[in-house]
Amino acid sequence: MNEKKGMRFHLIFWLGTLCLLFFDRLSKYFAVLYLKDKPSIPVIQDIFCLQYLENRGAAFGLLQGKKLIFILITLIFFIVVFWIYTHLSLKKRFYPIYFIMILFFSGASGNFLAASLQR
Repeated sequence: MNEKKGMRFHLIFWLGTLCLLFFDRLSKYFAVLYLKDKPSIPVIQDIFCLQYLENRGAAFGLLQGKKLIFILITLIFFIVVFWIYTHLSLKKRFYPIYFIMILFFSGASGNFLAASLQR
């Protein structure tokens, strides 16, 4: 792969990650602004509603109250994803894996920021 295409690919990867992180933070901001301490908002009656809920841990409340362990596990996750990112070929057949890594990396970054900013 030529150098120009590789640089463009890396730019797309990191811009995609930053865009998703931005929208993650924006959605969390709007959730606090419009849903916290307010009644749920029905979107589809008796099927789907929006309501504010805080999860101060990982998935389904795992590691709740264990902020340091959560941050350390997230840092290890970042290292693993970055290692895979730097060692995976830039061939087209691996693009779905890169897309999944963008989703994982931006999601973990959003959760890491949320956990770091919690008091």
